[in-house]
Amino acid sequence: MSEDELSARRKKRKRVTKIFVCSKGEKHGPFSRQEVSRQLVDGVFKLTDLGWFNRLNQWVPLEQIASASSSEEGPLYPMPAVPRGVVEAALADQAVTQTERRRRSSQAKGWLRRLLGR
Repeated sequence: MSEDELSARRKKRKRVTKIFVCSKGEKHGPFSRQEVSRQLVDGVFKLTDLGWFNRLNQWVPLEQIASASSSEEGPLYPMPAVPRGVVEAALADQAVTQTERRRRSSQAKGWLRRLLGR
């Protein structure tokens, strides 16, 4: 097979952009665009979660990836580190959520004790 035929064959193959997502301080993926869209609709990911694929030189909100070109043109970039503070913010949110759950549970127990007269 000639070099031109090989090149033509490669161009015909549909390449799937693999997207990585940083949600709640953790990296997930790779996903196809369809998988990311489905998980956005299902509420697994938010538009403000960060995403990256090899045509981007930095992590960007998923809403920007939805509008980004999936063309095979342009440079390829290695995956950058998750921006500083994203993981810390997610862990802080988790801690607040756990603290809030404990507080509400304690309030509910107090309410039940008063209701039952104990």
